[in-house]
Amino acid sequence: MMLEERHRGKQVFIRMMTPPDRLNAVKVIAEDEERTVVLLQLYNQSEDADDLLPQNSICIIKESFLKVTTDGAYSLRVDYVGDITQLLVKDERI
Repeated sequence: MMLEERHRGKQVFIRMMTPPDRLNAVKVIAEDEERTVVLLQLYNQSEDADDLLPQNSICIIKESFLKVTTDGAYSLRVDYVGDITQLLVKDERI
């Protein structure tokens, strides 16, 4: 992924490694298919959005945006809940 670029037409599979936490966004540590670990931040969501990212769930993120945070780390930013699809355990894509 390229930094500070919206990846239109692309998707990434990720596994939620921690329970979600909410500050200014719903935040969770996630791991992609290549075992790269990154902070996932889900912005602009209501309070019930915390349930969208349960620990150990596997999701597809569409149109991902990899950004540099204020402390210099990287995070995967999602602004639209419609860009996340949680997969069922028996989903053939897993």
